[in-house]
Amino acid sequence: MTSNLIHMDQSPQDPKQKASSLTPFAVIDVGSNSVRLVVFEGLVSNALPIFNERNLCGLGRDIGDDNCMRQETMDNALRSIERFVHLSAEMGASIPRIVATAAVRNAANGHILTDQVKARTGVTVDVISGREEARLSSLGVMASIPDADGFMADLGGGSLELVDIKSGQNGQGATLPLGALFLNNLFSGALPAAKKFIDQELAKIDWLDRMQGRTFYAVGGNWRALAKLHQAQNKYPLRIVHHYAISTADAREVSKIIARLSVDSLERLKGVTSRRRSSLPTSSLVLSRLLKLGKPSHVVFSGGGLREGVLNDHLSETERRRDPLIEMSIRLGGREARYDGMGFELEKWMRGLFRGETKAEVRIRTAAALLSDTAWRTHPDYRAEAAFKRVLYAPLSGVSHKERAMISIAVCVRYAGTIDGDFINIARKLITDDEYAWVLKLGLALRLGHTLSGGTPGVLSRSKIDYENGPVVLTLSQDDANFLGPSTDKRLKALGNMLEREWKVEIDGK
Repeated sequence: MTSNLIHMDQSPQDPKQKASSLTPFAVIDVGSNSVRLVVFEGLVSNALPIFNERNLCGLGRDIGDDNCMRQETMDNALRSIERFVHLSAEMGASIPRIVATAAVRNAANGHILTDQVKARTGVTVDVISGREEARLSSLGVMASIPDADGFMADLGGGSLELVDIKSGQNGQGATLPLGALFLNNLFSGALPAAKKFIDQELAKIDWLDRMQGRTFYAVGGNWRALAKLHQAQNKYPLRIVHHYAISTADAREVSKIIARLSVDSLERLKGVTSRRRSSLPTSSLVLSRLLKLGKPSHVVFSGGGLREGVLNDHLSETERRRDPLIEMSIRLGGREARYDGMGFELEKWMRGLFRGETKAEVRIRTAAALLSDTAWRTHPDYRAEAAFKRVLYAPLSGVSHKERAMISIAVCVRYAGTIDGDFINIARKLITDDEYAWVLKLGLALRLGHTLSGGTPGVLSRSKIDYENGPVVLTLSQDDANFLGPSTDKRLKALGNMLEREWKVEIDGK
């Protein structure tokens, strides 16, 4: 985690107060392939989309020799934009930010569409440059992967944006005419000619060879489709694309396979829309050539891109620097927890059990504490499973699949005390035995903390749990001694047994 992030100890905002003061923020992305509306819950770090809809208008499809968008696709896009502007207003988002990219930017009749949008809706379309598109896309990646370090590429229908990212800061950027629809229009499926053109364009990026051994962040719908295909092919347990990481060799292999598929084979691909199938071969070819030249260590697929970057660009500096995992855990946990403030009290109370932990482990432990009271409304027989699934599939950001699995197992143990049920295998396959032992300790500590306090803030702040070279010691004041009982003894014993240590309770003053 980068040092410029605001840590959880730095005055977290009250999630209920924060949620009540949010004003929705809308972004309409007029792209080469689709027009999409995303209404975010507000101008906060890692804001959740409360509405997301797209129309595959294909503005960049079938552009003729006159370099003009077809009237039919422009009419379709205009209808979608009108609908989206009215929906934004109805949702309280007021005037949406409308950004148009390569298709409108490069088309000879792009101004006609933007003039029509202004006349029909009163909203100005911001036709952004390629470099601005690259900058915003990189902001979207860094908003959800704050410690990003490597290079990002966002493949759209009309262009490819590249940015060098260093320790959560964007550096050099470039835009190239390598969008999937653009290449299809230019080469009509002739991949050898397309390959030569792609290599010629990539050769213009003089800093690309400095990416060797670093991380490549892949952005764009077609590349996310490739990630889904790779997950299905390898029976990957967690079907979430964001932060899905694979080796460069694997990414090149799947890219080569897709690029060579016949039309009939493409039609049989499951989970890929018919419109996207036609551009998968060229998208795969671009990825393959980019990986060959850049030689990154591995590929991470990002769910954040241009639209998230537009949101991030409107945030205050303080809001932008907040840790996305902790912020989302505060908001999600705050909405579900029985009492405000319990998550952070749990986190501080447990510190004596986790001496010498890394920054990454602190984040996992804090997120687990914040999310540890999310299933109390569920029937007791299903609370552990419900909590596990709620966390595993939550819209968390700034967290790897491994870390997501660790948090979900810890919260499951907090409710169940043990691991029982096949549902846990999804997460168990993503972590090592040592990591499993660590999260089991975390879950049992959470379980003890909730039992001792009844989930109510105050008790834990007046008590202490610790162990170093001796037994696990729970210390309470004389005034709080009555919080002890058979249930707390049982939970403390379970924690001690897991750590292979004796356990005892000490009362101050005795």
